Amino acid sequence: MSGKKFMFTLVVLILGTFLVTPALAGESKMEVAYDLPAGVEVTAVDTEFEVHEKLSPEKPCLYIVLSIKNTSDSDGRYQVYVTLPGENKSAGGVMPRTGDPLAPGAEVSEKYPFQLYEVPGQVKITVEKIQS
Repeated sequence: MSGKKFMFTLVVLILGTFLVTPALAGESKMEVAYDLPAGVEVTAVDTEFEVHEKLSPEKPCLYIVLSIKNTSDSDGRYQVYVTLPGENKSAGGVMPRTGDPLAPGAEVSEKYPFQLYEVPGQVKITVEKIQS
């Protein structure tokens, strides 16, 4: 292989790696805003890329992974909303989804899928207590 063809092949491989590899939370700064009731603490907001059978069966899409902790002195179940203002998208659900309410001091994590292929610039987390 000549020197020019080798360099061209090398450049194509390097650029292809950057175009196919999804951005990770650590590489892209996400601005996270919170709207939380008293007695709840967000312990982690992270991102993952996985294939979602309905949203994106061919390509890994974005999941926001949210962990909350019950810092109050009573059990609780929470309604959670994850909003991506720049993309006009949102997802949500009840935490914990099943079983007993979250005990004082306990922590729970959930994953929320979005049909996006890169980390958003902004995320808003809203939590409401629905059961005590």
